[in-house]
Amino acid sequence: MPIFAREGAIIPQQPSMRYVGEKNIDVLTLDIFPGKNNSFSLYEDDGESLSYQQKNFSTTNISVSNSSQALEIKIAKPEGMYKSAVHRYSVKLHTAKKPRSVQESGKSVGQLQAVDENKNGWYFDEKGAILYITTASNNNENIQLTIQN
Repeated sequence: MPIFAREGAIIPQQPSMRYVGEKNIDVLTLDIFPGKNNSFSLYEDDGESLSYQQKNFSTTNISVSNSSQALEIKIAKPEGMYKSAVHRYSVKLHTAKKPRSVQESGKSVGQLQAVDENKNGWYFDEKGAILYITTASNNNENIQLTIQN
């Protein structure tokens, strides 16, 4: 099924659920369509109560900046009163070009043989033109991904 997304779009996704809390969210997926520099603020609350009215929510700032040498994705620690469950991030970067290297917060990230959200690393699907990156760090830390073109 085709997806029509604007250049620069950042689309967060979680496992589908029939009701809030049905599954643990261990990995949050960010579908990113690079091109224009862009940012997104991910809003989270408990999804069950009205405590957001007393400011019991958090926001996570996500930004993407693109240059001829590299693409940089910054995922900040959540800010606010609400403490979400600890989770890592899986990035699906829609790009036709295999990267020379991928770094997470200044450290080189290893290449995987297949997509595996249980292991940190990266995998490039040439046929689908998607770079998959699963972070080692979680949402308790600031994360910076650097993809060298």
